Amino acid sequence: MTKNDLIDCHDRIKPFIHNTPVLTSNYVNEITGAEVYFKCENFQKMGAFKMRGAANAILKLSDEQKNNGVVTHSSGNHAQAISLAAKKIGIKAYIVMPSNAPEIKKITDHERYIFYNNLVLSNTRIANLFNFPAITMPIKKN
Repeated sequence: MTKNDLIDCHDRIKPFIHNTPVLTSNYVNEITGAEVYFKCENFQKMGAFKMRGAANAILKLSDEQKNNGVVTHSSGNHAQAISLAAKKIGIKAYIVMPSNAPEIKKITDHERYIFYNNLVLSNTRIANLFNFPAITMPIKKN
């Protein structure tokens, strides 16, 4: 990823996210012997940094893919982020959550199509079942 890629991403998602603060703590700095900065993504829309990735992933889909909607499987923040980003962008979102997902994580105010199941399926497998693009936030290993 280049600096310009990062700037393009920021410009793309800016209307869909909060500009969250970076805070410090004299106490934490004192006990660690270092300057520690906290990026407060708990103030982000839906309460987590995943809103950034969800909005970016959906905005990068083709118009045809957006018309089909998106699907994901998650029991928490990823599901909430995809659901809210899809709503704000104006596309359908199908969210598959485990039936035992914590109540606080269950989508309520921006739900679209929520399926609760007892299966563990990959995003790709679910996407194939619905014939939609899978929204997966890849983990890069160093």
